[in-house]
Amino acid sequence: MLAWRLRKGFAPVPHYHGPEDFYIIRGKLRFWVGDEELLAEGGDLVRPPANMWHTFQVESDEAEFLTLFSPPGLEGFFLELGSPAAALEPPAGRIGPPDINRLRELAPKYGIVFSAPGTTPQDIGKLPRAVI
Repeated sequence: MLAWRLRKGFAPVPHYHGPEDFYIIRGKLRFWVGDEELLAEGGDLVRPPANMWHTFQVESDEAEFLTLFSPPGLEGFFLELGSPAAALEPPAGRIGPPDINRLRELAPKYGIVFSAPGTTPQDIGKLPRAVI
């Protein structure tokens, strides 16, 4: 399980991988799962089917949520890419985007497939079905 606290506009590259659940603590997130779009807020649980294209975007000024991985292991991707927080609050200002080349290089180790560069959330319903 990972706890997240993200600011408005954060949106990962569309992708698919094994099972993942999102429990929204506070804020609003817009999800795209396959060809469906939904808005989730505090108290909601979003459960994209395993190996289905998905992404989300933080719609509120800030959002806090948990991601649960079952079976465990996918959290290792984030642990390898990140570093411990310096404080229990978001840093001042914006942090630059992640190194997409590093994300794509590490993804296969964790069974993650990213969409092609330039893919928008609205495009994911048109992407080929996941290869499992």
